[in-house]
Amino acid sequence: MNAQLARGIRVSLNSNLSSRHHNEVWIKDGYAIIDASPVDFEPLNRLMRYVTLKAGHFEVNYGDAHFRRTDNGNAMYNPLVGNYIMDAFVPQIGGELYLRGRGLAQGAFVMGGVTNGEEKGMVQKAAQRSPRTAG
Repeated sequence: MNAQLARGIRVSLNSNLSSRHHNEVWIKDGYAIIDASPVDFEPLNRLMRYVTLKAGHFEVNYGDAHFRRTDNGNAMYNPLVGNYIMDAFVPQIGGELYLRGRGLAQGAFVMGGVTNGEEKGMVQKAAQRSPRTAG
């Protein structure tokens, strides 16, 4: 599901309604993208000509391998199917910042990102976190 909330603000939510070994609905990822200022403030408008922000729970942009990843019924929509033996699918809570070039650098961009480093997001104090779950 994708929605335009305001000028320059979009949200995306991807869910899998059913899949093998999963009887329930589960969320693959969800995030917000801000690529224009929703407020008409000239300094912010100038800045947003070059900047895009993405924040939420999404697959970390670590290269082009995750574009070849196919899950469930989306295989027919993925022209880059690769189906690796080892899959590095790791959605995490985080954010990305894109800086787009203008003038001579038209088409170039720089991207940086940060995540919380947890695959299984738990709301706990740092001392209570564990690298594995006992079970």
